[in-house]
Amino acid sequence: MLLRTATEKDKPALFSLWQEAFGDTAETVETFFALCFSPENTLVAEADGGVCAALYLLDNALYTKEKNFQAAYIYAAATAKAYRKQGIMRALLQYTQDLCSRRNTDFLFLTPATEDLFTYYGKSGYFPAFAKLEYTATRTELSAAANGAGDLQKCTDSECGARETALQGVPHIVWQKASLQFQQYLEMTFGVQSVYTKNGFAVFETENGICTASEFCALPQNAPALFRELLNHSTANEFRLSAPCAMELPLPNVGKIKKTGMLLPLSEAAKAVSLENSYLGITLG
Repeated sequence: MLLRTATEKDKPALFSLWQEAFGDTAETVETFFALCFSPENTLVAEADGGVCAALYLLDNALYTKEKNFQAAYIYAAATAKAYRKQGIMRALLQYTQDLCSRRNTDFLFLTPATEDLFTYYGKSGYFPAFAKLEYTATRTELSAAANGAGDLQKCTDSECGARETALQGVPHIVWQKASLQFQQYLEMTFGVQSVYTKNGFAVFETENGICTASEFCALPQNAPALFRELLNHSTANEFRLSAPCAMELPLPNVGKIKKTGMLLPLSEAAKAVSLENSYLGITLG
């Protein structure tokens, strides 16, 4: 088995592996490759003359109150069916760790899709460092919380930097342009809506009478106006909101903490930082 960075010639094999592993449409994979693919940040395992496993590194940053750290997101890690349960992905993860250490990357981070994967990645040194607060409210409860809210001054994220403004002081991932563009493509594809203001933002969708806000970021004094926006855009009777742990929402029910992602510190500076319940936000999934 050979562990290496990818080349342009690997793209057809990578495309096929992605679709086998995740079942995404050709358009989705093509969009990711157009926005985010770079051979030097695509790590592959080669066996029997072909690519048998791969993962993608997306360069981002981890904001803390002390500084911004270089943080690479491990995304779309996959092993071909015929090569699973042979330790190949674990070897590729170790190769990734060694390579990123040489590149002076401070952190690696990822988002396990299942509880079992939290255990799996934990064996490679990753620890849960990202979490969110999950709230559930009825339409009546959300209406009461929105009562008396001022007017909402909307803008686009690019106009006002709503994401970073709302998350000031909260340890979080600062997603770079390519990652955000791919996330926006996914949102448009699946009918997800968003609203941005100078002091917060919400990303949400309604299905089967439930409005789910996968991101709801606002200080308590700004939250009621965003509550009203959700009410105006959805006829749902139940609302499920996910917020940073540092942003408790003015709702009658207490938010429940749910872990969302894991970190692996690589640099000495990163190892000295204590991080818990940081905010991940998007997952590109």
